[in-house]
Amino acid sequence: MSRLVFPVALAAQSGGHRVDVEASERDVRPQGVNESALRSVHVSGTLSAMDQDLMFRGTIEGDYEQPCDRCLEAARKSVEQEVVWIFNPGPEPAQTQTAGDEDGEFDADLDSERVRYFEGDTIDLGPHVWEETVLAAPVKFYCRESCRGLCPTCGTNLNEGACKCAREEDVNHSGLAALKDLFPNLPSEAKEE
Repeated sequence: MSRLVFPVALAAQSGGHRVDVEASERDVRPQGVNESALRSVHVSGTLSAMDQDLMFRGTIEGDYEQPCDRCLEAARKSVEQEVVWIFNPGPEPAQTQTAGDEDGEFDADLDSERVRYFEGDTIDLGPHVWEETVLAAPVKFYCRESCRGLCPTCGTNLNEGACKCAREEDVNHSGLAALKDLFPNLPSEAKEE
């Protein structure tokens, strides 16, 4: 049983049920989904009853790790996300097409998109935690903001020191030098001394 599955009866307690769970990526990743950069997640908050509905209000903290996008060293990033989820009892309704909708779009009621569903006498927060952590995942991973990356010529990690390759300013771009002859009256960007 997942550490993020709770009996619905706990939410009916006075003040709700306090949730404070540390889980791995494997604990929240749906079956059949590839591994992600998420390494661990901390879920904290309160699961409480509101008539027939349930509400979870809390924080999800995700720790992500993957190679730096510039130098390929390990890069770690933490993201914190405040969430409020409303759960209705029963199966999730099937989306239906609105009559007369010729372009095939679904009638999307914004409030119904915010509502989540649960069945039975337990509620599993795992799939909802997974959704939030995937949406909050960083787009780019850097070992540090000032990462200099790898030399595109020799592959040396420039964070560890300079490489022996010629600097770009020193390289003769003879392929473009002929363009200078097409416009002889244009001023040169090179500073004259």
